[in-house]
Amino acid sequence: MQCIILTRNDYGESHYIKPITKKDEYDGLLKTFGVPFYILQYKAGGKAPAVTKELAALYYRTAPALAYHNGGTTGNNPQFGQTAVPPEAMVQDSISFAALLTSDADVKVTVTIGGTQIPASFSKPPAAGAGTTGVYCGAVPMGTNTGAVSLIVTRGGTTVAGAKGGPELSSECQNNVQNWNGVAV
Repeated sequence: MQCIILTRNDYGESHYIKPITKKDEYDGLLKTFGVPFYILQYKAGGKAPAVTKELAALYYRTAPALAYHNGGTTGNNPQFGQTAVPPEAMVQDSISFAALLTSDADVKVTVTIGGTQIPASFSKPPAAGAGTTGVYCGAVPMGTNTGAVSLIVTRGGTTVAGAKGGPELSSECQNNVQNWNGVAV
Protein backbone atom coordinates (compact mmCIF):
# COMPACT_ATOMS: atom_id res chain seq x y z
CA MET A 1 0.00 0.00 0.00
CA GLN A 2 1.35 3.40 -0.97
CA CYS A 3 0.70 6.54 1.04
CA ILE A 4 1.28 9.96 -0.52
CA ILE A 5 1.31 13.04 1.69
CA LEU A 6 0.91 16.42 0.03
CA THR A 7 1.68 19.42 2.18
CA ARG A 8 2.32 23.11 1.75
CA ASN A 9 4.67 24.71 4.20
CA ASP A 10 4.48 28.48 4.59
CA TYR A 11 7.66 30.26 5.63
CA GLY A 12 8.03 29.97 9.38
CA GLU A 13 5.62 27.07 9.76
CA SER A 14 6.45 23.48 10.46
CA HIS A 15 4.67 20.21 9.89
CA TYR A 16 5.36 17.10 11.89
CA ILE A 17 5.31 14.27 9.39
CA LYS A 18 7.04 11.37 11.07
CA PRO A 19 6.24 8.42 13.26
CA ILE A 20 4.40 9.45 16.42
CA THR A 21 6.42 8.70 19.53
CA LYS A 22 5.43 8.91 23.18
CA LYS A 23 7.77 11.82 23.90
CA ASP A 24 6.14 14.08 21.30
CA GLU A 25 4.10 16.79 23.01
CA TYR A 26 1.95 17.67 20.01
CA ASP A 27 0.51 14.27 19.19
CA GLY A 28 -2.47 14.33 21.58
CA LEU A 29 -4.94 15.66 19.05
CA LEU A 30 -3.58 13.44 16.29
CA LYS A 31 -4.04 10.26 18.30
CA THR A 32 -7.35 11.31 19.78
CA PHE A 33 -9.18 12.76 16.78
CA GLY A 34 -7.17 13.15 13.60
CA VAL A 35 -6.20 9.60 12.90
CA PRO A 36 -9.10 7.30 13.80
CA PHE A 37 -12.22 9.45 13.47
CA TYR A 38 -11.45 11.71 10.53
CA ILE A 39 -9.94 8.94 8.41
CA LEU A 40 -12.99 6.74 8.96
CA GLN A 41 -15.27 9.69 8.20
CA TYR A 42 -13.36 10.42 4.99
CA LYS A 43 -13.57 6.78 3.91
CA ALA A 44 -17.33 6.85 4.59
CA GLY A 45 -17.82 9.78 2.23
CA GLY A 46 -18.20 12.35 5.00
CA LYS A 47 -20.64 10.35 7.12
CA ALA A 48 -19.61 10.25 10.79
CA PRO A 49 -18.59 6.75 11.88
CA ALA A 50 -19.98 5.16 15.04
CA VAL A 51 -18.24 6.39 18.18
CA THR A 52 -17.57 3.62 20.69
CA LYS A 53 -15.62 5.77 23.14
CA GLU A 54 -16.10 9.49 23.72
CA LEU A 55 -12.80 11.39 23.97
CA ALA A 56 -11.55 14.89 24.76
CA ALA A 57 -8.38 16.93 24.23
CA LEU A 58 -6.93 20.31 25.22
CA TYR A 59 -4.69 22.65 23.24
CA TYR A 60 -3.01 25.70 24.78
CA ARG A 61 0.18 27.72 25.05
CA THR A 62 1.86 27.49 28.45
CA ALA A 63 2.12 31.27 29.01
CA PRO A 64 0.12 34.35 27.97
CA ALA A 65 1.31 36.30 24.93
CA LEU A 66 2.60 39.21 27.02
CA ALA A 67 4.39 37.07 29.62
CA TYR A 68 7.71 37.90 27.94
CA HIS A 69 8.83 39.93 24.93
CA ASN A 70 8.30 38.35 21.54
CA GLY A 71 12.02 37.94 20.78
CA GLY A 72 11.66 39.52 17.35
CA THR A 73 9.14 36.97 16.14
CA THR A 74 6.67 38.38 13.62
CA GLY A 75 3.42 37.14 12.18
CA ASN A 76 4.59 37.90 8.65
CA ASN A 77 7.91 38.36 6.89
CA PRO A 78 8.70 41.89 5.62
CA GLN A 79 11.43 40.41 3.37
CA PHE A 80 8.60 38.97 1.28
CA GLY A 81 6.66 42.25 1.11
CA GLN A 82 4.37 41.35 3.99
CA THR A 83 3.44 43.69 6.81
CA ALA A 84 5.04 42.52 10.05
CA VAL A 85 2.48 41.81 12.75
CA PRO A 86 3.49 41.20 16.36
CA PRO A 87 2.61 37.62 17.35
CA GLU A 88 0.81 38.80 20.48
CA ALA A 89 -1.68 40.54 18.16
CA MET A 90 -2.33 37.28 16.31
CA VAL A 91 -2.78 34.75 19.11
CA GLN A 92 -5.51 34.36 21.68
CA ASP A 93 -4.69 33.68 25.31
CA SER A 94 -7.12 30.81 25.58
CA ILE A 95 -7.48 27.14 26.38
CA SER A 96 -8.96 25.40 23.35
CA PHE A 97 -10.68 22.05 23.67
CA ALA A 98 -12.33 19.44 21.49
CA ALA A 99 -14.45 16.42 22.30
CA LEU A 100 -15.45 13.49 20.13
CA LEU A 101 -19.03 12.83 21.23
CA THR A 102 -22.04 10.80 20.17
CA SER A 103 -24.10 13.96 20.83
CA ASP A 104 -23.84 17.19 22.79
CA ALA A 105 -27.28 16.67 24.36
CA ASP A 106 -27.28 17.27 28.14
CA VAL A 107 -23.51 17.88 28.09
CA LYS A 108 -21.68 20.11 30.56
CA VAL A 109 -18.09 21.23 29.89
CA THR A 110 -15.70 22.44 32.60
CA VAL A 111 -12.11 23.62 32.16
CA THR A 112 -10.06 23.83 35.35
CA ILE A 113 -6.89 25.92 35.62
CA GLY A 114 -4.99 25.69 38.90
CA GLY A 115 -8.12 24.65 40.79
CA THR A 116 -10.32 27.40 39.31
CA GLN A 117 -13.28 25.87 37.48
CA ILE A 118 -14.34 27.73 34.35
CA PRO A 119 -17.73 26.80 32.88
CA ALA A 120 -17.38 26.31 29.15
CA SER A 121 -19.45 25.40 26.13
CA PHE A 122 -18.94 24.15 22.61
CA SER A 123 -18.93 27.02 20.11
CA LYS A 124 -18.41 24.85 17.03
CA PRO A 125 -20.43 21.66 16.46
CA PRO A 126 -19.60 19.02 13.84
CA ALA A 127 -20.48 19.78 10.22
CA ALA A 128 -23.75 17.83 10.59
CA GLY A 129 -24.81 20.19 13.40
CA ALA A 130 -25.52 20.07 17.11
CA GLY A 131 -26.92 16.84 18.48
CA THR A 132 -24.98 14.70 15.99
CA THR A 133 -21.95 12.45 16.32
CA GLY A 134 -18.65 14.22 15.75
CA VAL A 135 -16.02 16.57 17.11
CA TYR A 136 -17.27 19.56 19.12
CA CYS A 137 -14.87 22.47 19.77
CA GLY A 138 -14.68 25.43 22.10
CA ALA A 139 -12.33 27.66 24.08
CA VAL A 140 -12.13 29.63 27.32
CA PRO A 141 -9.87 32.59 28.12
CA MET A 142 -6.76 31.92 30.21
CA GLY A 143 -7.36 35.05 32.21
CA THR A 144 -4.79 35.41 35.00
CA ASN A 145 -5.13 31.76 36.02
CA THR A 146 -2.04 29.60 36.46
CA GLY A 147 -1.48 25.94 37.29
CA ALA A 148 -2.55 22.54 36.02
CA VAL A 149 -5.06 22.53 33.15
CA SER A 150 -7.80 19.92 32.80
CA LEU A 151 -11.06 19.36 30.95
CA ILE A 152 -14.11 17.39 32.08
CA VAL A 153 -17.10 16.64 29.85
CA THR A 154 -20.17 15.27 31.64
CA ARG A 155 -23.54 14.09 30.41
CA GLY A 156 -26.34 13.84 32.91
CA GLY A 157 -23.83 14.19 35.75
CA THR A 158 -21.60 11.32 34.54
CA THR A 159 -18.11 12.02 33.18
CA VAL A 160 -17.94 10.85 29.55
CA ALA A 161 -14.58 12.36 28.51
CA GLY A 162 -11.71 14.40 29.87
CA ALA A 163 -8.13 15.51 29.36
CA LYS A 164 -5.33 16.41 31.78
CA GLY A 165 -1.64 15.93 32.40
CA GLY A 166 -0.07 18.61 30.22
CA PRO A 167 2.38 21.30 31.29
CA GLU A 168 1.07 23.84 33.78
CA LEU A 169 -0.07 27.26 32.67
CA SER A 170 2.29 29.92 34.01
CA SER A 171 2.42 33.71 34.11
CA GLU A 172 6.12 33.48 33.20
CA CYS A 173 7.98 31.97 30.27
CA GLN A 174 10.33 29.05 30.78
CA ASN A 175 13.97 30.18 30.50
CA ASN A 176 12.72 33.71 29.68
CA VAL A 177 11.81 32.58 26.17
CA GLN A 178 8.31 33.06 24.77
CA ASN A 179 7.11 29.83 23.18
CA TRP A 180 4.38 30.48 20.63
CA ASN A 181 3.71 26.76 20.11
CA GLY A 182 0.78 25.13 21.82
CA VAL A 183 0.72 21.79 23.59
CA ALA A 184 -1.91 19.14 22.98
CA VAL A 185 -3.13 16.96 25.81
